[in-house]
Amino acid sequence: MLKSNVEGDEKSGEVGKAATLRLGYDPDREPELSFETSWIQDKSNQLVKLDTFFGALELGASLCLFYAKKTPLSESAGRVIIGAARVSLPELPRWRRRRCTRARGCGGLRQPLLHRQRAMDAPGH
Repeated sequence: MLKSNVEGDEKSGEVGKAATLRLGYDPDREPELSFETSWIQDKSNQLVKLDTFFGALELGASLCLFYAKKTPLSESAGRVIIGAARVSLPELPRWRRRRCTRARGCGGLRQPLLHRQRAMDAPGH
């Protein structure tokens, strides 16, 4: 998730999701990097956002929309919905941990990888 969505923007008066939802996100945990990025980098901050998202899913009621940025059937510059389904498995996400090495170009940051298969009820299936 983008830091601006989580932290908000003082200039425009936009309140971030961390303050709105009273999350345990801490901007001081974000590392100083040798490159510019708009994305959350700290493992703890990532897990706060991911756990919040998956914690809100309701079995049989939550709707997942699948979209594409480009399709051969549309000239629209916006996203196109290509599918919809309800969450049908009562599983919580499990996180595989990996250590990102300097050789991989991420400065040794610890990052969670979402590893989850979700079943969804698509209409007609």
